[in-house]
Amino acid sequence: MRPASGFTAIDDEVSAVHVSELQDPTAYLSGGELLLTTGLALPDNEIACERYVSRLRAAGITALGLGLGPSVSAVPEALTVACARHSLCLLVVPPEAAFLTVTKAYWMARSRSTQQELTDAITAHRSLVDAMVSRDPVGETLKALSRAIGAWVAGSTQPSA
Repeated sequence: MRPASGFTAIDDEVSAVHVSELQDPTAYLSGGELLLTTGLALPDNEIACERYVSRLRAAGITALGLGLGPSVSAVPEALTVACARHSLCLLVVPPEAAFLTVTKAYWMARSRSTQQELTDAITAHRSLVDAMVSRDPVGETLKALSRAIGAWVAGSTQPSA
């Protein structure tokens, strides 16, 4: 996948990858998706493309991926113009890159990310428990908490009145 001519890759987080050939898939979107389409039902004029992209943008998708192949061999100019007007990243999926490959790659990356988050949380939890039963529970807990959240932490050992 690559950005279409005139577009740049985005840094926005993608919440899911969704494939749809519907003229209005917005009922099935929740925002943040990379929407993939082969262009089977893409509008064939500028006004209809404008409405299509406007609906997608209003639904909150992060990017639109157009798969080149049997339905569309090149990116339609009307789609390029509409995506640019609505600041929607337009990506081109070459014929040899199956949507299934894109989808699997996304979910594999998401799975690795989730696994790392769980590992980090378990490590932080264990460090906090170890700190709480140490000889200096307040000081060690503050150090462990600081490492876990990646920030400076301060505390007081003074009893409150």
